[in-house]
Amino acid sequence: MFSGCKKLKGDIEYNPSKVDKTYATVDGGYFRNIKYLRPWVKFVDGVLTFQYGYKETVGNDEYLLVGGTSMPGWRYKDVTKVVFDKTFEQARPTSCYEWFRNFEKLSTIEGIENFNTSKVRIMYRMFDGCSALTSLDVSNFNTSEVTDMSSMFFGCSRLTSLDVSHFNTSNVTSMYCMFDGCSALTSLDLSSFDILNLKNVGYMFAKTPNLSAIYFGNKFDAGKLSSISNTDMFSNSPATLYCSPLQYESFKSNSIIASYGQAVKPYVSINKTPEYGTLCVPVGSSLVAGSFTGFDKLYQVTNADKNKGSITLTEAKSIEPGVPYVYHRYLEGVDFDGKNDMSVITFEVDADASSSVTAPKNEGHLLKGTFESMVAKGGSYILQTDGNFHPVAADNTTLKVGAYRAYLDLSSTEIGGGDEGFGEAKAYSMVFEGGEATGIDRINGDSSNKGIYDQADLQPKVYFDLMGRKVAAPQKGEIYIVNGKKVVYNK
Repeated sequence: MFSGCKKLKGDIEYNPSKVDKTYATVDGGYFRNIKYLRPWVKFVDGVLTFQYGYKETVGNDEYLLVGGTSMPGWRYKDVTKVVFDKTFEQARPTSCYEWFRNFEKLSTIEGIENFNTSKVRIMYRMFDGCSALTSLDVSNFNTSEVTDMSSMFFGCSRLTSLDVSHFNTSNVTSMYCMFDGCSALTSLDLSSFDILNLKNVGYMFAKTPNLSAIYFGNKFDAGKLSSISNTDMFSNSPATLYCSPLQYESFKSNSIIASYGQAVKPYVSINKTPEYGTLCVPVGSSLVAGSFTGFDKLYQVTNADKNKGSITLTEAKSIEPGVPYVYHRYLEGVDFDGKNDMSVITFEVDADASSSVTAPKNEGHLLKGTFESMVAKGGSYILQTDGNFHPVAADNTTLKVGAYRAYLDLSSTEIGGGDEGFGEAKAYSMVFEGGEATGIDRINGDSSNKGIYDQADLQPKVYFDLMGRKVAAPQKGEIYIVNGKKVVYNK
């Protein structure tokens, strides 16, 4: 049975005289006992390596993982580097209790993508005191089973950024001192954080003097803070708190937040790629200079023309609660509290709290808003990255309109279209009051001048290419859109 299998090594090593079925066993044979297939850790010359494999006994500076709140065997080693070996991705540890606590010389962590955290329940003091770490990638951590994140990043004083935006915290009961002492952090995105079972947030953001922005989502209910332990939650933290528009009033009126003088602003995450997007929020703003960030113009849809396949937009000077808008995004990056990719919109809310609404004001508007993510209505139109509103299939069940966004509904409109309605339109471009246009594949040049732009004509201020993109430096001989017309640039 085992003849010629010279590399076999189970309970015994290969012996050419022992090759029959007698040795098909874990006791005195060539099979290995599955209970010794497990994760283990080895320390050599400052490097702590996590691996998974057959390990019947551990040698010097080798350690088995322990569960619960037991101290790891490698705790007092002088570690400068941690490596998660490729084999370790097969491991399913249940506790990371104080794994790297007080590793003040730890500066490098490699292969962290090989660390599967799906069964981990305890991350208490996991990176506590790792003051030499300048970067830490926990973006792929599965935290759905975690109950304790106390002091998880306590004293990580050199970390300038930390991506916890995908953390599932629905089972977490304590975030005590979670980011305490992260003195180099400038922003934190906690938009996915759920505090359903949270009981302690004491000193959570204490001693974070450079933390200028914290982003919260709908599941971080500010109203619950007063019922859980929150001692000195924001002590020595100057951060502005950015919350979802629906949570704004709860954050603004919360006595715990107010006691630390934290500024509160609503924000909406947006796709940073397209130039235009839609917006509908339950709170309002006057949009005076310096009061908003992430966009520079706001428009309302005021008309629709089926024959031209276009909608007309009129600029708005304020955000009215519940009213849907089209916004124009900044084309050049602007530093905004660490969000220099301009992936958020935020603004100063008008002081009159009574102006807020609980539902979108869609009546009488061609553009319809939503405060929650929803399946796009069949036959409606949604704004896509090319600057056009494209139709949604009648049987759509998957395409969604995001929270605080809007869609175009022309189902009851016959403007410029006769009695057949708008069903035959493939897409609708946007035409701005004053003649400026985008998505202009449906707009034709003026036949009276054959679409030719001459130097003697009044110089236009804005050029678009045939995809509707604004052009900073037009080239001679190329075709552009100027004031809604196709022209050849001859300057």
